[in-house]
Order: sequence, then structure tokens, then C-alpha cells
Amino acid sequence: PQVEDHDWNDGIGKPAPGCETPGTIEYTCSNCQTIKTENVDPVGHKYDNNCDATCNNNCGTIREVSHNYSTTYSSDETGHWYACSICKDKKDFAPHTPGAAATEKAGQTCTICKFEIAPALEHVHDFSDIWYYDSEYHWHRCEKKNPTCYQVRDKVKHDYDNACDVDCNTCGAVRIPPHSHNEEWQGSEEGHWHLCTLCGSKTEVEPHVPGPEATDTEPQRCEECNFIIQMELTHNHDFGENWYSDDTSHWQCCTDSLCTETTAMEAHDWDEGVELADGSMQYTCAICAKQVISDGPMATQPTQPSTQTPTQKPADAQNSGGFPWMWAGIAAIVLLLIGVALLVVEFIRSRKYNSHGRFSK
Repeated sequence: PQVEDHDWNDGIGKPAPGCETPGTIEYTCSNCQTIKTENVDPVGHKYDNNCDATCNNNCGTIREVSHNYSTTYSSDETGHWYACSICKDKKDFAPHTPGAAATEKAGQTCTICKFEIAPALEHVHDFSDIWYYDSEYHWHRCEKKNPTCYQVRDKVKHDYDNACDVDCNTCGAVRIPPHSHNEEWQGSEEGHWHLCTLCGSKTEVEPHVPGPEATDTEPQRCEECNFIIQMELTHNHDFGENWYSDDTSHWQCCTDSLCTETTAMEAHDWDEGVELADGSMQYTCAICAKQVISDGPMATQPTQPSTQTPTQKPADAQNSGGFPWMWAGIAAIVLLLIGVALLVVEFIRSRKYNSHGRFSK
């Protein structure tokens, strides 16, 4: 015959053990219905803490407890008491017994627990110019030598220039900058970095990791950020006609969006300038048509490119001939005003005629 182990169920208490009484548990085999019985020890009483008097097992047992009351008073604005160190139960609670009324020299205290009911009448807040602060706010506080005065004023949140500024503009509190750098790489010839989505600041620039050398058909790229370190060997630069400039120089860029090569960088060729109404001078470059307003002579030495904003095509610049566009604009406005005035005069004149073509009275 085949022999198998019993498959006992979870058992049924007959009777279930109590807090102080033992019990039995009857188990039944699901295969052969054999029954076995085991004795179970009492489970014991269960209390929340040493000061809990009623058993949580619903056995009805109520025990005597002995609180561990402090020998010194606890107090607040409503009164004083002795507190149990275990369950915080209050014993002998009583309202304060006010002592002498507050004077200019001393506050009013409870004669039992010495709690200060009212501060001395002479206290006048003396707020310091010093800023006190925590991680979120700054404030001024009263500096009087009075241990019960915690009065503050001018409590406001820190003032930062932007989401990632570290120094509060008001109190000087310094925080850890909460930068949130994106995962996308930014790159240039110098290396690659991540930008903060809150303030636009860079992480530390890391050098490129050159990939395979450029071939006739494939450029050399950085293995980390995919920046093109060298264009394919058959690439021919086409610098187009657009000029790019900053306030001191102009240059041309390769029209291939993947190529960062620039050429023809040189200082602007400024004209003699046109004086504006406020006394400043407006200068125009004869090559790229860049216009700059300045209080003094313009620089003539080129600098490293700082922007990539196209200004004007060379042909347009040459055709302009340095024409003073500001004066042309002023002339257009004057002509417009004259036209409006003529229309108003004609309107008034037409109103003076009646339907027969004669002046009305």
C-alpha cells in the first residue's frame, strides 16, 4: 500500500487558550480525517503599556497599575500637574494660583509651580537689525534680556535672484543650490556638459571622448555626447552669405548645421556714426550692417565670437551704403503727421457746406 504523510489543517481551538487558562487545538488530516489534539499554553494578558489597566484580549481582566508620576510640576497656560513619565497621565491638576500682579520690575507667577502668568510690565520690544534665519525664513527678534520673550517681526521667506541662487539677497543665508540638470548633453569644441533646467547653469565641462577617426563619408564624433569633433574628410565648408556678430567683431559660419567651423572673423568697420536725440552715437558696420549705440568711440580690435546671431548679408550691407536709417524713419513719421493734419482740415471744411453746396450758418 502507498503511505503518505498526514495533511493537517490549521486546527480548531477546543477550547481556545485564554489569557490565564490553557486550551487545546484539534487538527484534522484532510486525507484520512484522522484527528490529533495538542495542548496550548495560556496566551497571557496584553496591555498597551505599564500603565494600561484593561487587558486588550477582551478577557475582562482589570489590573491595578502604579503610575510613575514626576515629583516636579508640569505646566502650561491653563494650570499645573504631576505627569506620569510612562503614559503622560496627569495627577493633581489645578489652575494656577496667581501671585502678586505684574509690576515694572517682575512678572506675575503662580505661587505653586512658579509658571509665569504675565511678563513684567516694563518690557518693550527691542528688535535688532541682525537677521536671524532658518532654511526657509529670516526675521528680526527682540533682543531684550527677557527669557520669556520670543517676539519676532519682518518674518518673510528668503529672497533669491532665481531658483538656483544660493545667497539670500536680504539676510545672506546660504543654501545648497537646487540645480536640476537635464540628461541631454550640450557640447562645443571645448567639451560637453549638462544644463540646469531652472537657471541654465552648466555642470563642469568634460573633455570629449573621440570615437573612430573621420573617413571620407563619416565624421569623427564624441562617444559620450555625439558632438562632431571632425567633419568627414570630403566635407567642403560653405560659409554662405550671412554674417554673425557681437558688439566688437563679425564672422561667417559654415552653413552645414553640424559643422562648427567659422571664418573671416575681424573687427567691425564702423562708420562715423549718427548722433541720436539723447546725445549718444549710433554706429553701423559697413560690412555686416551691425548697429551699436555708444557714448564713445567703438573698439577696432576683434574678440572671440560670443553670439551666433546673423545680422545682414554682405550684398545688403554694401547696397545700404551706410544710409542713416534713423533719419529716414523720422522723415516718414513727419510725412505721416502732415497727412493726418490735411485729412482733419478737409473734414472740417466739408462739414461747413450744406446739401446745396453752400456754407451752413
